[in-house]
Amino acid sequence: MHGHGSYSRYADCASQERIKVWRFLCTGCGRTISVLPNHLLPYRHVHIARFEAFADRQAGVGQGPDPPPDTPEAGALRRGWARFSH
Repeated sequence: MHGHGSYSRYADCASQERIKVWRFLCTGCGRTISVLPNHLLPYRHVHIARFEAFADRQAGVGQGPDPPPDTPEAGALRRGWARFSH
């Protein structure tokens, strides 16, 4: 694996904070991978702890995220749950 640059993405859907995500190139197969911080989900701008609380509520075993999600985050959580439960 070799370093292959980076890109920035929003840390979550409720703020304008951006984080750097590092990319690496596999010289054997030519594919690149991105290494996300351990508190983020791929393709979703929500923190794992918030998604876990939301998923627990959807599965009927929890109370949901506290505080309740605002509109952009609620949409991201619903889309994440739909993809996860599919």
